[in-house]
Amino acid sequence: MPAHLRIRSRDDDMRRVVRRWQARHRTSGAVWDGPPGEMLIGGDTGVAAVEDLMRLLDVSEVEMIWRA
Repeated sequence: MPAHLRIRSRDDDMRRVVRRWQARHRTSGAVWDGPPGEMLIGGDTGVAAVEDLMRLLDVSEVEMIWRA
């Protein structure tokens, strides 16, 4: 069952931070579809990588979205 993490952030430069994070963890797939400050990443992203991203961003909310 595919899943995504929806991350909401108050960070002013979220895209720049995420690009650096993607290069560091050799991951891709951040989807910028939605209001500013909101993105989706694949649920198969490693726990250490997600924890690192949450430390880098001023995260206000993380939600797991399951797709059937």
